[in-house]
Amino acid sequence: MIDFFSNLYASIRGRNSFLIKTKIYSIGRIVTRLSCNVILPIYLKVTSNNIQYKLQETNKTKGRIIVSLTSFNKRIGRVWIAIESILRQTCQPDMIILWLSKEEFPAIECLPKTLLRLQQRGVKIELRDGNLMSHKKYYYTLVEYPDDHMITIDDDIIYPSNFITSLLNGHRQYLECVISRFAFNIKRDGNNVILPYHMWSGKLLDRATSPSFDIFFGSGGGTFFPAHILGEEAKNITLAMEKCKFADDVWLNTMCRLNKKKIIVINNLFSYLPILNFSNSKLVAINNGQNQNDVQISNLREYYIRHFKTDPYSLLN
Repeated sequence: MIDFFSNLYASIRGRNSFLIKTKIYSIGRIVTRLSCNVILPIYLKVTSNNIQYKLQETNKTKGRIIVSLTSFNKRIGRVWIAIESILRQTCQPDMIILWLSKEEFPAIECLPKTLLRLQQRGVKIELRDGNLMSHKKYYYTLVEYPDDHMITIDDDIIYPSNFITSLLNGHRQYLECVISRFAFNIKRDGNNVILPYHMWSGKLLDRATSPSFDIFFGSGGGTFFPAHILGEEAKNITLAMEKCKFADDVWLNTMCRLNKKKIIVINNLFSYLPILNFSNSKLVAINNGQNQNDVQISNLREYYIRHFKTDPYSLLN
């Protein structure tokens, strides 16, 4: 059912100029999104007791595949749908961990029952002091599971069943790279100066022919981080919160470049099915609308140039 809606949504692309002008494509995508968000939750609940949609126990203590995500109060009622799509992968992860802030959820009992029931199927829900905002998505997994591979996802996306398989296939081919399914090419002017974020973040890469330092991934779109690839500096959460509090993507991309690790985009010929949250709040609106991604990239560049004599975003080969 997930793949049916994912394939249908991806197939509604602007190929015919007349249909584009008459907004038929836009209407089709809106109808598909609405239908999916009504029908799919019902289907997921009805089929949730299927044994194959439960995580299998593993004896491994390192090299595990961990899907790591976070959420907050305005999305917590629907995050279970994103997790269900991960439980129904053709290649299941070893662990799924949802990291939450105790400032928003003081006790596990505060969470919706739809989410709590997922614990019976192997999903871990971890509450932590303080609030690292979107940085919760990766930070605690890096610190507490340093020898395992991490896949970051968002809490408002429905992932197709081949999502993890495609990332693992990419990893087998490019062992020393970060693997992404959602990324852009960083654009520069004639003097190799990085252009403003909005000038290069509008066009997604379908795929990259070779690994590059100038690929900028969106971590929630599905990113595979092999164990230890980000380096110890990625755990410097004090600096991350000081310099790019609202942009975990900026921090993670900077860490890749700082650690001289390239990024590859694997087959990205699909469209993300969004989970509709009508009381939604998106950090992307803050970061893009107020040019905060540019500000936060600049903050990190200035810091590492001043203290380490290195510019993570210098032109690298």
